[in-house]
Amino acid sequence: MIKVVIVDEAILLSEQKHLFDTLRNLSSNREEHRELTIKAKKSTYFVRFEDIFFIEKADRKSIIHTVDGTYQTNKSLLYYERNLDNRFMLAHRSFLINLELVNQIEAIGQSNIAHFRGYKLTAKISKYKLNDVEELKRKNTYKKSSYD
Repeated sequence: MIKVVIVDEAILLSEQKHLFDTLRNLSSNREEHRELTIKAKKSTYFVRFEDIFFIEKADRKSIIHTVDGTYQTNKSLLYYERNLDNRFMLAHRSFLINLELVNQIEAIGQSNIAHFRGYKLTAKISKYKLNDVEELKRKNTYKKSSYD
């Protein structure tokens, strides 16, 4: 009888470990595909963080540039900076950029422009933030650290 209990405990421990591993995997998958809820006009959209190229401030509106198009909201850049993870950086007072999708930084006169993989529009980078953007891109320090 004692052996049955020991076997049952071993099975239980094995199943618990499997359950914890499954939950950990689900949690990490969920973290990797976090979404931003966007209320625009009369609709609510759910956009994955990795699908956002950049967010730009235009007057009192924010324009969110994504792989599926653009969305205009009344939220501030500060709101988005606080609600997005560290792959996003305020590179200019009017632009919050997704560092993962930047594939080129171009100097045009006194200005710096970020180009994005698979997107024709660009975002400004402040001359004061240029070194930070380049350093983060070089080191990839923005990746995964917010998921741990």
